[in-house]
Amino acid sequence: MLEVRHLAFSYPGSQFSVEIEHLSLAAGESVALVGPSGCGKTTFLELIAGIRQMKSGSIQIDGVDLSDITNLESFRLNSIGLVFQEFELIPYLTVRENIELPYLIGGERQESGRANALAERLEITHLLKRLPRRISQGERQRVAICRALMAQPKLILADEPTGNLDPLRKKEVLSLLLEQSKQEKCAVIVVTHDSDVLEEFDRVITFADLSGKEAV
Repeated sequence: MLEVRHLAFSYPGSQFSVEIEHLSLAAGESVALVGPSGCGKTTFLELIAGIRQMKSGSIQIDGVDLSDITNLESFRLNSIGLVFQEFELIPYLTVRENIELPYLIGGERQESGRANALAERLEITHLLKRLPRRISQGERQRVAICRALMAQPKLILADEPTGNLDPLRKKEVLSLLLEQSKQEKCAVIVVTHDSDVLEEFDRVITFADLSGKEAV
């Protein structure tokens, strides 16, 4: 489902760089990506999502090379679920509208049934009519996760998705993400510093190990 080879990236005028020799994920596989803050894990997720442009290398999602895609935004909406570290909820949209955003942007009909099911699973049904500023940090996190799952993506990229959640909510969120992975053959990469959740994943990869040797 995901194949990354010989990836290189650097910020202009900066010594910071990201180099990935090889990473491969199968459909339905879940990976926890760990490493110290500032090592490049978030940048790596942004490269996979096509938010940042790599200097060289290859990223393939479900056999499609990102460099061959003319409309990355449309591809991202349909194929990649993103959970940003800062949530990136639209402040003037309701919780329901934020969850349904992949369909709203794509001009498709609203999938209220799926939105309701996801909201019920993460216990935020009572918040659907509220604006993001009227809910807590942990609740915003759950909204962002529902949005990432909304379009039944082929790949989910989550940056610290349990960072603002209590232990019970952590288990609920990870259960939903990994259930999505197995049932819908969706590959999942989760950046996390939470050692308590690592045993839930199929693999745990240290970010530094991706440079210079294969992680397959």
